[in-house]
Amino acid sequence: SWADFDLLGVDGEYISFTSKFCYLGTIISSNLSDDADISRRIQQASKAFGSLSAGVFCNRKYLSAKIRRRLFMAIVINLLLWGCETWALTKEQHQRLESCFNKWI
Repeated sequence: SWADFDLLGVDGEYISFTSKFCYLGTIISSNLSDDADISRRIQQASKAFGSLSAGVFCNRKYLSAKIRRRLFMAIVINLLLWGCETWALTKEQHQRLESCFNKWI
């Protein structure tokens, strides 16, 4: 528990502890789990997919499948997998990500 730690003081100011924070777009939690970051990534990618769905992904008349696929990969998948190089995925987390991808395609 963070309550077990003494407050850290620097130049008369105290630094507080927090259970999670965002650094360079990645959520880092005190328990070192990637759940919060993955949930946030899924939420951001879902919003992007929803925003682009009617105007871009369902627009077969003006946009080719190749262009729609490129936009999907560049925007939605990029948002979903940003910072994934640092994740140590559990089976459940992997299934959540795979489920989102399968739902969108």
